[in-house]
Amino acid sequence: MGIRFLVAPTLLIGTLAPLQEWADVADTTQAQSQVAVGDVNRDGMEDVVILLATGATGSELVGLISTGTHFSRVSMWTSDSFQESASKIAAADLNGDGRGDPVVLNDAGSARTRLYEFSSTGSSFRSGFSVLDPLLVWSEIQPF
Repeated sequence: MGIRFLVAPTLLIGTLAPLQEWADVADTTQAQSQVAVGDVNRDGMEDVVILLATGATGSELVGLISTGTHFSRVSMWTSDSFQESASKIAAADLNGDGRGDPVVLNDAGSARTRLYEFSSTGSSFRSGFSVLDPLLVWSEIQPF
């Protein structure tokens, strides 16, 4: 089944080209993955970050890195115990280095939420700080 990523490149300001397929991620479904957008390698082009479920309890952060004409798939972080199904993903430049850093909100039980920061090196993500926030009710939060 998979997920296809289509892009309408800019021709001129205010003019878009027809949709083009830039990537086909065949090893997942929409129900087994989540997507965020950010320039993870600081090249001025938006990239796609996918949080994929791997097995019953694991996950992987995959970067679809923009070349300007297609996305190139790169595995950027993996875990055997970080569940995609208990997570919500967003991306922002958290440390001011010009790279998009994934932020994962994780269900910590008892309606609490743990926030995980993943710093982009441009070619991988480093798991950074995590913060448990008892005021963020898991069922009510929505990443931006």
